[in-house]
Amino acid sequence: MPILDNSIANLDRTLLLGLSNVTGTASIDPQASNAVLTITDDDPRPGDLSFGASTFIASEADGFATITVLRTNGWSGAVSVSFSTESGTAQPAVDYEPVIGANVDFADGETFKTIKVPLVTDGVVDGNKSVQLRLTSPTGNAVLISPALAVLLITDVDFGPGSLDLTFAPGTGANGLVRSVAVYPDRRVLVGGAFTLFNQTDRNYVARLLADGSVDPTFAQGTYLA
Repeated sequence: MPILDNSIANLDRTLLLGLSNVTGTASIDPQASNAVLTITDDDPRPGDLSFGASTFIASEADGFATITVLRTNGWSGAVSVSFSTESGTAQPAVDYEPVIGANVDFADGETFKTIKVPLVTDGVVDGNKSVQLRLTSPTGNAVLISPALAVLLITDVDFGPGSLDLTFAPGTGANGLVRSVAVYPDRRVLVGGAFTLFNQTDRNYVARLLADGSVDPTFAQGTYLA
């Protein structure tokens, strides 16, 4: 059966085959009278375009969020797609700088691109915020596939009175009661109490912690308080 090469990138095609009009004394097995022929496409395809994930996460302190766009199932020729941000719970120009209709251009053979979305540190304890991301208007015969919509989650780094400081990690802490705490101007912390270990480190009744919560190794634990 002749198959024509149309030199056009498209999906694989199928053709239903059947046997009929038998002559002579031959017969057709009804269980084997039909078959399917699949014609696979061997022409280079421009590819499918999508986000690299359905959710991206960035801290507002990072300065920008990196968004990935992928080109799969082909990489022939130059293609592009339009990228835009849309308001979620985050406010444009307050929590992030909006990006409207930016072209994401892929040269022949390219399969991966990144986009930078500028973020704003507002100095306000306002919780995590979200931004909607959208891909539209593919060119060069590329096809837009899911996820063409995504969410950027901007995590808040501002701390107010009583906020939990996730950068302070004292580990297992003291193995007994802590009775007093003093904070240095440089955020080191002096703790005292009925303990002999602090985060599995020998410290008799008094320990000094660094700003990140780890035990200060330069502050000797001594035995004079025992």
